[in-house]
Amino acid sequence: MKFNEVECTVDTGSLKNGENSGTYILPMGDIDWSIDNIKPEDAEGILNLFIEVDGDDIICSGKLDAVFLTPCARCLEPTPFRVTAEIFREYMLNEYSPHGENVEFLVIDHGKFPIIDAIREAVILSVPGKPLCGPDCSGINYIT
Repeated sequence: MKFNEVECTVDTGSLKNGENSGTYILPMGDIDWSIDNIKPEDAEGILNLFIEVDGDDIICSGKLDAVFLTPCARCLEPTPFRVTAEIFREYMLNEYSPHGENVEFLVIDHGKFPIIDAIREAVILSVPGKPLCGPDCSGINYIT
C-alpha cells in the first residue's frame, strides 16, 4: 500500500481487494493540520494504518501515536498532550450504495484519496478537557 506521509493520501492503485496495512512515520511539521491552537510538538509521529477493500467499500482504521501542543487552560503556555487515538472512516466508491449515514462518498483525485480528516478528528478528540501545563499552575500572572 502506498501512502503519502505529508499529504496523508492513499494511492488507490496500490490497494488490493481485502486487507492492506502499513506503518508510516509522519513528518509532523510538514503536514497541514489546520487545527486552531493545536500544533505538533515532536518532529515525527507514527501512524499504523489498516485499509480493507471490499468491492465499492473501503474501511480505514488505525492508530496515531504523536505528541501535540495546546494552550494551558490557566496560563496559556504551550502544553503537550499525547495522542494515541484510534482512526476510523468508512468510504464508498458508489454514492448510491446502501449504507448507514456515517459513510462518506469517496472522491478520488489523481488516483489518491485523503484520510487527513480522519486523522485530524482523532487529534481533536484527544485534546484534554482542561489541559494544564502542571498541577501547580497558578495561571496568568498580571503585572500591575
